Amino acid sequence: MGMREIGKEIIEINLDSLSNFNNLLTAIDKVNCNNKIAIIKFETNSSIFKIQPLNFCSENPPIWCYSMRDVIYLTSDSITVSYDLKYNIDSLKPVLKRHLRNIENNANYPKKGKIGFLSFHIDSTKNISHTKNLLLKIITDFNEMDNDSLHLNVLFENHGIIEVIE
Repeated sequence: MGMREIGKEIIEINLDSLSNFNNLLTAIDKVNCNNKIAIIKFETNSSIFKIQPLNFCSENPPIWCYSMRDVIYLTSDSITVSYDLKYNIDSLKPVLKRHLRNIENNANYPKKGKIGFLSFHIDSTKNISHTKNLLLKIITDFNEMDNDSLHLNVLFENHGIIEVIE
């Protein structure tokens, strides 16, 4: 889940050692601002998972141009697609499949062949288990799909969807 820049040192952030999502964001930013690569690591009874977030140093963020159809906004209990479409988190698998494949070229999802991303936000009042559970759900649903040619980018953010006021 992510691409690595060659030559940069990798720093693992143990998810289970943090108390909440904001602590995770702070740890990711600290690593990125030291010109290193953050990898989020967590374990279950049977597996070890490592995820490279699509985050950048907050001190020098890139200019990033994307459309709403390129993003799925996730919280611990909901999914928002293109501002208007709201789903329960239990619908993640079909939404994720449409987001990654978009065979019917639905205007709410990335154009076929274009890589979209997930914007991930958990309320800081919830403990780190909510973050871990949602990451496990994403990984499980992604792994259950025929994902040979699919790539999943996850951006961890300190806010949910930002409404555009025109």
